[in-house]
Amino acid sequence: MKPVFARVTIATPRVDLGNETVRFAVNVGNVIVQALISRELLEGRFAATPDPTSWLQAYQSNSEAIDRMTTRLYLRDAMAPVILHSSSNWTRGY
Repeated sequence: MKPVFARVTIATPRVDLGNETVRFAVNVGNVIVQALISRELLEGRFAATPDPTSWLQAYQSNSEAIDRMTTRLYLRDAMAPVILHSSSNWTRGY
């Protein structure tokens, strides 16, 4: 059974230049899970460029897959925030 997730409308994804990530939130079972995805992962997996605007565009274009992976990691470890980086275990379908 796949976990159910819903898009969060209270938090707008945003670039954090300090740690080179995009910050976002996912609603997992009525829990707002704060998360971030690294520039490195956005560039390596989602074809973002070094330009921070590109990081946000890559997140937005791939938000469903990123949100599913965030949900999966949160349900596995129940830790927040969820941090997605290049060593995150991406599997087919996420």
